[in-house]
Amino acid sequence: MKSTYTITGAIEKEIEDIAKRLCPMQNRLENGKLQVRKTSRVVNGSDFTKEQVEAFEKVNNVHVEANKLYVQKGTEPVLINHKINLCKEYSKKGREGIESYIKMINAIVEAFQQKKKDEQSDGSKASN
Repeated sequence: MKSTYTITGAIEKEIEDIAKRLCPMQNRLENGKLQVRKTSRVVNGSDFTKEQVEAFEKVNNVHVEANKLYVQKGTEPVLINHKINLCKEYSKKGREGIESYIKMINAIVEAFQQKKKDEQSDGSKASN
């Protein structure tokens, strides 16, 4: 028999607070690549910095004028929605689900930090 837990207003508020404290993490696709979304925004030519003007002119082969509008395209990371994941875990396992989700996220963050430390120490050894 499958037991489910109901999310009340108080539980949802608690889940929101927990989600805000968790480290933001980029979502991964099924193939393991980090997920990004394409973005575009309209920018006034006068809002560009000198470096942005030079880069824009070089890429687009256009002279940037201060009084014209330009479309600036780019990408941004798609982050994991901890609130949704915590709600799903609570619905399945109650508070135990929330605790296991937090432990999993903290373990991932610790592993990443350790890997970063190891890479830095390997880099400093290689330069000696």
